[in-house]
Amino acid sequence: MNIEQQQLRQDRAALVAELEQAGAEIRGSEVKCPYHDDRHASGSVWQDPEGVWRYKCHACDASGDVFDLQSRNSGRAVGDILKAERRPGERVFATLGDLRLAVSRGGQIESEHDYGGDLLVFRLRTPDGKAFRQAHPVRGGWVMRAGPKPWPLYNRSGIERAEQVVVVEGEKCADALIALGICATTSPCGAGKAQYADWRPLAGKQVILWPDSDDPGRAHMKTVAGFLAKLDPRPVVSMIEPGDLDLAVKEDAYDFIEQCRVVGADPKAAILDAVKRARSTGPIADYEHRLRRIESGELACLPLPWPELAKLTRFGAPGRLTVIAGRQGAAKSFFALQLLRYWLCEGISASAYLLEGDAGDLMDRTLAQASGMADVTDLDWQKANAWTMRELTDTHREELDRVAAASIVSAGLGLETLDDIAAWIEAEAKAGRRAIIIDPVSAAVRKGQPWVADPAFVRRVKRAAIDYECSVVLVSHLVKGADEGTPDKVAGSAAYGRFSDCVLQIMRHDKKASTVKTPVGKMEIEHGQTIYIEKARAPGTGLRLAYDLTSGLTFQEFGVIVGGKQK
Repeated sequence: MNIEQQQLRQDRAALVAELEQAGAEIRGSEVKCPYHDDRHASGSVWQDPEGVWRYKCHACDASGDVFDLQSRNSGRAVGDILKAERRPGERVFATLGDLRLAVSRGGQIESEHDYGGDLLVFRLRTPDGKAFRQAHPVRGGWVMRAGPKPWPLYNRSGIERAEQVVVVEGEKCADALIALGICATTSPCGAGKAQYADWRPLAGKQVILWPDSDDPGRAHMKTVAGFLAKLDPRPVVSMIEPGDLDLAVKEDAYDFIEQCRVVGADPKAAILDAVKRARSTGPIADYEHRLRRIESGELACLPLPWPELAKLTRFGAPGRLTVIAGRQGAAKSFFALQLLRYWLCEGISASAYLLEGDAGDLMDRTLAQASGMADVTDLDWQKANAWTMRELTDTHREELDRVAAASIVSAGLGLETLDDIAAWIEAEAKAGRRAIIIDPVSAAVRKGQPWVADPAFVRRVKRAAIDYECSVVLVSHLVKGADEGTPDKVAGSAAYGRFSDCVLQIMRHDKKASTVKTPVGKMEIEHGQTIYIEKARAPGTGLRLAYDLTSGLTFQEFGVIVGGKQK
């Protein structure tokens, strides 16, 4: 705290001025407190032994020196207020004329915008285009820099009187609306700075957000909507879509008003009509938008080659993370490959990262599933049937190429850490992949302790799935010695089960007979594979389905097991 600030604390008039600005009634040392409904003078001003003038209300918690009251009145932290005072060596302009002269040296001043005495924003025209300068008051005049955060909103006096406020991007747009008799405001410094503004004056108001017609403008107003949703009382918020007004890229409210005048339309009437047609924002609006996307088919579950598993798990839904686990030899990789082939065949953008085996193994397995012949995975059979292998390869070349293009085969030589794999998943999701497979994630190297690395990895992957509306499948193993078909046995930490949306256990066993509920009724089926739905965000949690591995190394689904015996 500098000498000037210490002197201000010892100035009774400065303390009284802050109280009166807040609405206090002062008679001598007695004060009707402005911070609660005070019918009698519950507060008082007094000077402590160090000479600092202080305020104390005996009915509420209001108290402190001049800077404490400034903090209460403005919503800014005391530290920010103290920082806002003159800095050592900083030039202070004694008058607005001196300030304007200094600002004009950087370009021609096109407009000057007063934020209620707390902030001035100058719009300049320079040889390089438009530019802005901020200034705020300190003791002795003005300094040329932005004031302490949070920054005030533009047109606060208008906001206070209005029930409905239009939020735009920039003072030029706000002034154009205000000139039409429409209350408007903006936050200082444009898009990307919403977090620095004080949005509290809009609490309880009807607020219409009008973004500039570009991605940064829409993102800015979406951020503003997030801050408004936290106010109490919460304002009613809607947003004007610039495309509905036929605004071109980068055009804004000012451009719309000018376009109305060019065609002879009443700009105020047109704006009021746009306000009526503004779309609601917030969780309900987001949900309604999601429903419209689902209705149009834009947002949908991925199809699976197994109808019952699809219906009971919905693990192909956008944003879902699925873990497929099983013991060694449970045919998990064949399951994952069948998924990949099916999605690619359906025209779905999918990719896979394979941490075991090599490119030859991938092609062998793909050819086996495509041809229905498991023998093609045997090296001796390939040698003895070279002509058949050439014929099968030629027949299924398109699918082999498709799978190879969608897959990265590491064999332990490529990305090996969980961080590397997470980064790859994020890149694939950002590139528009609708489905992403890692086989097996349990082969990745963990940096640090599993109970730290695994949750961080799973959360990161889940975040990517949600943000980019894709489905991620992680193939893993069961912990050593685990009982199959029981919960919480996936290798690694509990994070894989806790934070994923679906967990499937694939169990391979001797042939057994089970009573299976099929689309045509119950029947006894012999099968060598069982899938246990350990977890699902659908009705299948806890159910078991009967499967068999075909001669082509693909999973054939029979249905839900409702009874059975070991053969």
